[in-house]
Amino acid sequence: MDLLAEKVRNALAQSELFTAGDADFFINRNCPQKVLTKGDTLFAKGETSDRAYVIIEGVLGLYDIDSMGSSSCFRRVIRGDLVGEYGTLCNLERSASGVAFTDVLYIELDKALIEELIQGSPKFALRLVQTLSRAASLGRNINQSSAGSVVILNEHGNSPLTSRLLLHIEPILARISTDPCHSHGYELIHSIDDEQHLHELLLNSCIERSVLYIFVVKFPAFLSKRNQVLVDRLFVLTEGEAELSWRHLDLLIKPILTRVWPDNQINPTSAVSFQAHLFSFVLNLRVSDASHHARFCRFIFRRQNILCLGGGGSRGFAHVGAIKAFEELGLNAFDCVHGVSFGALVTIFRAFDVNAQDIFAILERHIVKERAYSLSLGFSSIFSLRNSKRFIDKIFLGLSLQDAWLPVRILSADLNTSASHYWSTGSISDAVISSMSVPAIFEPQRDCKNGLHVDGGILCNLPVELAKRETNGLVVAIALDRLPNDESSSVIADEGDLNLLKTVVISLLCSSRSATNQNRQLADLLIEPPVGRYPFLDWSRYRQIYAEGYHEVMSRSKEFKSHVALRGVFGAPRLDP
Repeated sequence: MDLLAEKVRNALAQSELFTAGDADFFINRNCPQKVLTKGDTLFAKGETSDRAYVIIEGVLGLYDIDSMGSSSCFRRVIRGDLVGEYGTLCNLERSASGVAFTDVLYIELDKALIEELIQGSPKFALRLVQTLSRAASLGRNINQSSAGSVVILNEHGNSPLTSRLLLHIEPILARISTDPCHSHGYELIHSIDDEQHLHELLLNSCIERSVLYIFVVKFPAFLSKRNQVLVDRLFVLTEGEAELSWRHLDLLIKPILTRVWPDNQINPTSAVSFQAHLFSFVLNLRVSDASHHARFCRFIFRRQNILCLGGGGSRGFAHVGAIKAFEELGLNAFDCVHGVSFGALVTIFRAFDVNAQDIFAILERHIVKERAYSLSLGFSSIFSLRNSKRFIDKIFLGLSLQDAWLPVRILSADLNTSASHYWSTGSISDAVISSMSVPAIFEPQRDCKNGLHVDGGILCNLPVELAKRETNGLVVAIALDRLPNDESSSVIADEGDLNLLKTVVISLLCSSRSATNQNRQLADLLIEPPVGRYPFLDWSRYRQIYAEGYHEVMSRSKEFKSHVALRGVFGAPRLDP
């Protein structure tokens, strides 16, 4: 009994919720102490919640099951944690299943004991509320926590490209970890002997939450299933298009494919056999580019900066002006770009490192001066975007979305599923044209899996939510549709009558207004150029619209620089070597 009591005291002394003094509460009330064998289930989703559990030793994984029937671990419960209390206090069914990653020693608490502890200790009650609030804010995305474990599988350990990249990032990782805005240290570990050694290190990383552990391994066999469930993020580091030896592994998590290219590589390329479904997305890096080194480090710490470009038809030229201003201010260290509708078109050029001046020239020539769309011969739309698709295919000949220097997310709406669809790999023109296909005006687009896609703006015209789920870094959003309380703005031109095209566009914006406004609130920096007086389909004033975007950013330059300096996330000069 003395040994068990000592274990309880040690566990609670390291807890964020309990104190060492709470150990006497459990010991004096003879709370049941039990052992769960590794791999066994403590509770299952849907069961009655009649007790909570305090973990004394070991690691318990919480699993959820999605609508497709697949399960995933979204949280690891360790020594000193309380689990199952919410359902027990609220008389709710279990919302997840608890499975032991290791042998687990735990204490059982019924509802009466939890309520007694709350009533007897206001400080405990406050800490419990804080713990529940933190869990609610993180949701069920294990990547929401910036600390934990990262594994870098260096597929080509003897490659000069991957070896040089790993050498370059070490001093940058050190600077990020000492940034005042960053609350976690890190430890980079190269010397890993075998699968068992990695397993022990990963278990330790689950317990030590204040440190981000980065493990560099050379052999795919080290990533056994028992090790994969303990990994928060997996990077597969490879030399360009080199063959991947791990493709036949049964992966439980989708890795980030990180391709390292020589300095003279103009654009990355992908083989026809590229298996996009294996990866969450693809990160392309030039081996000696300091900005790419900093980008990789921000991804490792989950602090990548994301630029989100909303839809708006001709108003999309304001995106180009805003990007030009960011370039001039030196605030262009974005790591990903998300876009919808016309914002998707600007997104793809920005992702391939095309500067604002060239983006403007390309769009001026192909969208304004040439005929971007033609009359449709079908019954599903008035116009066709075949002309635009041809010009995109011509510019990006032989390239795919995964070949961009900045990872992209392009939003469309899939009519078959009535849900948002994010494109990050595959055909560039299919993704962009799908995202721009306003229903009834432009014909829907088929994908390779027979999905039927239209403009993503009908569901949300500012794609911020996914960005916030993917990063703890800075999310900058540029919104182009007028605010509902801005009476000086009008989506209807004063000089023209309301016609069919305008009616369709305005109706679609009304349908997505609520979701779009919610996404506005999620952005860390929201930029809204004053373009409300320009009709969505008026291409004659594209230069004025461009200027609005440029001047909006420049007029707030002090604010942006102040914000960035405070957060320390753009990576120049602090994060760059």
